[in-house]
Amino acid sequence: LIIGIDDVRYDEVTNKAAPNISNFAQSATTFNRHYSGGNCTQPGLFTLFYGIPANYWANTYTNGIPPVLLTSLQSKGYKLGIFVSASLVQPPFYRNIFASVPNLIMQTPGNSPLIRDKNITAETNAFMTKSVHDKKPFLAFMFYDSVHDYAYPADKKLVFKPSDPGFSRSLLTANSDPTPIKNAHKNALHYVDGLIAQVLAKVKALKIMDNTVIIVTTDHGESFDDYHKNYWGHSSNFTAAQTHIPYIMYWPGKKPQQINYRTTHFDVVPTLLQNILGVKNPIADYSIGKSLWSQGGRDVMLMGSYSDMAV
Repeated sequence: LIIGIDDVRYDEVTNKAAPNISNFAQSATTFNRHYSGGNCTQPGLFTLFYGIPANYWANTYTNGIPPVLLTSLQSKGYKLGIFVSASLVQPPFYRNIFASVPNLIMQTPGNSPLIRDKNITAETNAFMTKSVHDKKPFLAFMFYDSVHDYAYPADKKLVFKPSDPGFSRSLLTANSDPTPIKNAHKNALHYVDGLIAQVLAKVKALKIMDNTVIIVTTDHGESFDDYHKNYWGHSSNFTAAQTHIPYIMYWPGKKPQQINYRTTHFDVVPTLLQNILGVKNPIADYSIGKSLWSQGGRDVMLMGSYSDMAV
């Protein structure tokens, strides 16, 4: 089960902003120095699912090449459930990452990210329930969108004040106060955190904690003029504000721990293929990463954006 939240900074996952995720982390492994393979959605999710650099996007897109992670799971009889709040047309993930998924849902119903996020929560829970009933192994991927849009219900009791979800990005300058904008972002995360609690509760109710790997992560972070150079949002630089992201992984049988060595999205595919599917190939055959459980060897990181690459 991969729970993705579009656009979350590492330092936002706190007891106040994300109490349910924080509580879940107490029984999981938290990778404190985890980095995305990009500073925006396209390279962020691409590197998570492929384990190779984002400049392979054009090749996989043009030729419709899905990631070896998903095709390997499918070859072993895994059902794939892909529940994404935003459209899969932009970025066009239906052409590469999810090209091998049958009956792919291109657009989740709902006229706002708040409604769509509720819908993917219900759809994921229904998918897991049916998979367990049918005694089928599964991979479920969900991707929330409300945080990316700084969206939360109008009647929500605000955890962070002052909060300005309706700010105009075009009017932001180096003199703009980031506090109400950061607070809106964290209030949106608090809303999504409540939905994630329902998914985690369903996993426990289905009694599959003993044989289910659960990952909570994101595609990239967000700038709030952290370095006083008028950078806001994402896809504009490769600083930690936009690339240092949360990565929490529950692995049955492993004791909860804090990992403080550097890891990246490139490491996820090797970890899953080696430890779930028993792949014996050298990792270099299919990824530039290494096992998440392996320390060191990441002094150099490669990151992508929509048009740039960075070392």
